[in-house]
Amino acid sequence: MQFQISIPANFGVEVSTGAGDIETSDLAGRVLLETQGGNIRTGRLGFGPYQTLSTERYAAKLETQGGHITVLDVAATWTLLQPGPHSSR
Repeated sequence: MQFQISIPANFGVEVSTGAGDIETSDLAGRVLLETQGGNIRTGRLGFGPYQTLSTERYAAKLETQGGHITVLDVAATWTLLQPGPHSSR
């Protein structure tokens, strides 16, 4: 199943999926993309006048538990958080 949704680039976007891929074009609003087992591919993030209006801790949060994340470009400083190996003792 595939969904294609069109919204203005300056709107905030929140997408969550259990196993599917998430792909976006350029986005200037706040972005939250989460998938448990898919890949995330985005265009440019944080470009435009709307990037400074958010009072949230982050302008973009991209998270996958089992896929790859590809971002074309980011107009801000950013931090990559990658989970390390887990051990059970």
